Amino acid sequence: MAPRRGGGSSGGYSSGSSNQCSDYDAFATTFARIYIAFHALFFLVFVTVFFILVAKHKRTKRVAKAPLLWFCLYFSIIFSIISTALSIIFNTLSECGIFVGNDAYRASISIDWLGTTATLLVILAIMFPISQRLHHGNKGMGGLVRIAHSVTLGLFAILLIVSLSITTRVVDALYSSGYRYGLGSDIADLAIHQRRIWVACYAMGVICMLVAAATMLFALVRNPNFRRGSLRIGIPLLILSSLAMTLLDLGGYIHNTYGSFSSYRSTRYLEQSYEAQLFLRYFFYTCAFLSTLLVGSTADLHGSYAPRFDLQAPAPPMYQPRVH
Repeated sequence: MAPRRGGGSSGGYSSGSSNQCSDYDAFATTFARIYIAFHALFFLVFVTVFFILVAKHKRTKRVAKAPLLWFCLYFSIIFSIISTALSIIFNTLSECGIFVGNDAYRASISIDWLGTTATLLVILAIMFPISQRLHHGNKGMGGLVRIAHSVTLGLFAILLIVSLSITTRVVDALYSSGYRYGLGSDIADLAIHQRRIWVACYAMGVICMLVAAATMLFALVRNPNFRRGSLRIGIPLLILSSLAMTLLDLGGYIHNTYGSFSSYRSTRYLEQSYEAQLFLRYFFYTCAFLSTLLVGSTADLHGSYAPRFDLQAPAPPMYQPRVH
């Protein structure tokens, strides 16, 4: 249905804008309704998590003095809130026909940057403030953990930035006004290699979480102080949720990119698969975030004592007879 544009006056434009969504049959498809419903749901979830983070920080800031941890968590959840809000806004503008042509695709670049950066910050919080504190007092293992985490996280960050930069360039060129004249050979080559780089990036994210899981399990087994209280539950939950988050990103991208979806039935299957991936991706991100907050703010992890790994308990003093 053709859109109704507003007239010369502001009143005519307002009337045209109010009817534009109905003229375009906005949110007529099941996919469109589920897409915006999931984003609205997790927008509220992320706002709630933000207030939980603020309350937890106020209660534990005297104990858990880890500025990098709080920096990562605050900016991660803020980026997630902005990302879901923009998804709702851009999807509404697209459904109502306000976004013309390929504007929605180009606008979605900002959502990609915000969402992936939010995930990177959670991984950074897991691999450095938390993992380093788990091995505090064990100089040999602590140094090995620092090196392994620095190498893997550095490679992941580089691949992520390269992938986002290439995607930005390809999307901007593909959906720009000059696309009708064809893509240049350099952009076509970038588009071909873009998928492989993203697969390598997501695979490196899984490797990061596998390395972090191994080091956290090592600390949990070797240190009896961590096998009590909330850490006994928080560390396994953190390992499972962070691995699920990165594995879903890798598996979902491979499925969506390399799958064959030519018929209507397969296209509907792809939509249902994307709906499930969208929900699970936000769900596991939320679980990983809350687990990171739980473990990172635990008093047992930031106590004044130095965690002991292989040290023997001091021998009790010998009995000294009282001399009168």
